[in-house]
Amino acid sequence: MTRVPAPPTVVNAVRIMIGLAVLGIVELVVLFTQKDSLRDAIRDNNKTYDTQQIDDAVTVALTVGAVIAAVLIVVCLLLARQVRKGRNWARIVTWVLSGLGALSALSNLAGTQASLTKTVSAVALVVYLVLIVLLAMRPSSEYFRARAY
Repeated sequence: MTRVPAPPTVVNAVRIMIGLAVLGIVELVVLFTQKDSLRDAIRDNNKTYDTQQIDDAVTVALTVGAVIAAVLIVVCLLLARQVRKGRNWARIVTWVLSGLGALSALSNLAGTQASLTKTVSAVALVVYLVLIVLLAMRPSSEYFRARAY
């Protein structure tokens, strides 16, 4: 079988996916640097919690956040590898996850978040939409179709 080189649309989509994984690592680090802010937010929203309950809530929030972030980072990197190989299933999964990411970003934009969160959400929305479009463009479709045969 002749190896078909990936078109720029696929190469750029893979670069974006790797960038999203790196961003996930940065977000993971930021999550742990915001421990005091998280503690304050939990205390402010749960006036009846004692110190132990607040500590437990912070621990659960950090653990759940870290596990979700780690899973998403690994999934993003694995999908990027499979998209680069021309696996159509990976392109479809990337579309679905990017669509969910775009919806999440829209939700953040519609909410009452801080301006920094809204800015990050706006950038994320654009990135997810670009990723979807890159993988849907004709050169990408031809590449995935050629790799299927």
